[in-house]
Amino acid sequence: TLKGLAPPRSMVVDHTLAFPRVVWTFFLPSLYLFGYSLPLIVSATLIMYICYMAIEGLFMGTCYLFAQGEDRQRIRTAWWLVTVMPVYRLLLFWFRFGGFLSALTDPPQWKVEAPWKQLMTATMDSARRITGYLGALPPFRLSENIILEVSDGKPRTGYRSIRED
Repeated sequence: TLKGLAPPRSMVVDHTLAFPRVVWTFFLPSLYLFGYSLPLIVSATLIMYICYMAIEGLFMGTCYLFAQGEDRQRIRTAWWLVTVMPVYRLLLFWFRFGGFLSALTDPPQWKVEAPWKQLMTATMDSARRITGYLGALPPFRLSENIILEVSDGKPRTGYRSIRED
């Protein structure tokens, strides 16, 4: 866990409950079109909501058992959140699900430059800010045959022959 967060548990709960959330979000209202009575649909929705509240109550109770001092007091004063957490989690689920679908539809491409190029660019930018004028710097030898030159304010690397005839 990371400072009280449990990403593995969160991922298991999200992926386990994802399918029912997607199905029931659209299927429950459409039951009316299949001839089910409205009171039956509303009561089924309320029963599901009460079950989700019970799950939130169990989460909060578990947190209370492991908490100490101020944290226990804060949990006691926030008991009412059990009633609204199912709605919050449903909204949060749909936002995260939308982000997941958006990430799946983006074309896969690598947009990151090579780390050594990023380091060189950052170093040259820092040097440009410090000196204010980089054009006066002579070429810099990075190794025996790699030279870093600055022309027009842009860093360039190149290979030069070791033998200069």
